[in-house]
Amino acid sequence: MSIELKYQKSDLQYDPTVTICIPTYQPEIDYFEKLIKSIAIQEYRDIEIVVSDDRSSNFANIVEVLDQVEVPSRAFRSDEPLGMAKNWNESVAHARGAFVIVPGQDDLFNADGLSLLVKAAEATKATLVFGAQYFVDQNDAPLANPSKSAPRHALFPEGLVTLNSQTVVSAALLYGNVLGDPCNTLISRNRFTAVGGFSTTYEHAVDLELWLRLATNRETVARISSPVAAHRTHQQAATGAHVRQGAAQRDRRRLMEDYGSALVANGEWNRAVSRLNTHRWYDRLVHSTHFETQPLKMRGGLHERIPAIACELSELARLKKPRLVTGPTRVSDND
Repeated sequence: MSIELKYQKSDLQYDPTVTICIPTYQPEIDYFEKLIKSIAIQEYRDIEIVVSDDRSSNFANIVEVLDQVEVPSRAFRSDEPLGMAKNWNESVAHARGAFVIVPGQDDLFNADGLSLLVKAAEATKATLVFGAQYFVDQNDAPLANPSKSAPRHALFPEGLVTLNSQTVVSAALLYGNVLGDPCNTLISRNRFTAVGGFSTTYEHAVDLELWLRLATNRETVARISSPVAAHRTHQQAATGAHVRQGAAQRDRRRLMEDYGSALVANGEWNRAVSRLNTHRWYDRLVHSTHFETQPLKMRGGLHERIPAIACELSELARLKKPRLVTGPTRVSDND
């Protein structure tokens, strides 16, 4: 396999603070152009763009878009198929920045997005910083979280907070990726490399698994309550296909197997198992997803199982607010 530098608009000696790593595969050029233009108007300017392309037939169009903006940029192209996670890792492998962020090829940045993330990283010395999630449709109109997980701000307070590993694991296993999509997440490049990057064995929760691996590796994790970027959701997006094909179910179970040991109390484990089963039924009824084997069982007696089921039903009916094992630690009232 050969990865070649096909385009460059940057000084070879330039080492920015942030590299925006964009893995591409057959991008819709209109969406890709919107992403690049949203990067070009960032308030924070110590940046570069790195594109890693997985043999797209429209690679020439990708280069044309990059050439339209005055942002240091490089574009690499593989001569053999990489697949999603390998291409994500390849984009980071070419980064020079102290921090990286990995948006989807059709996402959008807010003009102050990178500035807010870098400011939070500097204030907390965090190696992983999340911005609040925000979603748009194919026409850039705002959307509710399509995963039906806990609503925005239901779990985390306003302002800048730090999250311990148990908070991160609890949030992920109980409520899915309420932490941050790749386009909302700033990562230390050194720490990304040290833990091995994105997993190539997970099918769907590739980003969430990395967040858990970093958090349980005693990294400092922070979150701001302001959206920094918009994750685009549309029919062609990979996320919907993963749900319909059962990949999301399989990865939810794997996350429990790999990180569920952090839920030391039977009550919290049982809540997570109950949520796992709820997701299975939801995917079946809404997306016609085939039931995947679910070998994980609740623990303890009925006095520990029934409250977990009751909690799950109450939260689904919005009769009870979502809650975490441990809460975030507030750093500032302002982002």
